[in-house]
Amino acid sequence: MVFALLQYYNIIFLPKLYYITLFLCNFELNHINNSIMRYIAIKTLLVVSIFAFTLSCSEQPKSGSKIITTTITPLKFIVESITGEDYAVNIVVPQGASPETYEMTAKQVIDIANSEFVFSLNLLDFEKGISERLQDNSSNMYVDLSRGIELLSGKCTLHDHVDDEDAAHGVDPHIWTSISNLKTISKSVHDAIISKHPDSLRYTNNYKVLLDSLNRADSLIRSKLSKSDIKHFLIYHPSLGYYAKEYGLTQITLENEGKEPNVKEMKEVIDMAKELNLTNILYQKEFRKDVVVSATQDIGGECCEINILGENIINDLIQVTDIIINE
Repeated sequence: MVFALLQYYNIIFLPKLYYITLFLCNFELNHINNSIMRYIAIKTLLVVSIFAFTLSCSEQPKSGSKIITTTITPLKFIVESITGEDYAVNIVVPQGASPETYEMTAKQVIDIANSEFVFSLNLLDFEKGISERLQDNSSNMYVDLSRGIELLSGKCTLHDHVDDEDAAHGVDPHIWTSISNLKTISKSVHDAIISKHPDSLRYTNNYKVLLDSLNRADSLIRSKLSKSDIKHFLIYHPSLGYYAKEYGLTQITLENEGKEPNVKEMKEVIDMAKELNLTNILYQKEFRKDVVVSATQDIGGECCEINILGENIINDLIQVTDIIINE
């Protein structure tokens, strides 16, 4: 309805307003010698012209556009790899924000309600709010992408489908940092989309291409790690637990249960880093760098920024590997 009114306004009303104003301004210019009145008439014509042009050129909503919402950017990569350009894919957590502390805006709540699919890790606090809001909305398909994945314990958040032992400690939500988990996530996305579009061979073919890319990345990462003698890595925030488990590495963290390390904890980590000859400390741009800088000065190393929330999670994990092995 609003779109129709805007179209009527742009096509019917604005041209009439423009020509009426033009007529009045010409009348003023031809019959009024007063320079001030001439100036006012010219300014009026200019303002109305700009206003009409701006409204007529403003972007209008696409009629009948299909929307998918993903909670973080790496999930968007998976979805678009399968669906191509068939959907407009929204991301809840913007670049540079931390998924573990993010709070949704009112506009995002509306966008989610208008989505055909909502793909979520279902492990972060704000994601629980999404699932609760969509319980009575039959037009949405809420897909829990953590299903079928073995979850690691961690002090990040709680969620609804862990056993009592894990729930006491919380779980590590960074499931997208493992290639094998990305395969499980990709299958869940594919199966959900195919359930509504069972005749689409293109989505299935795209899914197979994505799996091939994930398999090649996994082989490359294993090859890089096998040629190095790296068994441990040092990181500020414990975001690579699934990556470490997959490739037989040990993740040593500065952050302790979501808190900055105290003096005693910092000393213990630095001593361990020196013993293991670890010189680089990985950190995400979403977290404070000053604590990392202080630690690297003590061990004589470098701060290495990683991105696990980028637009291509396959490339991101390969880059993480290169940083870990100092390549």
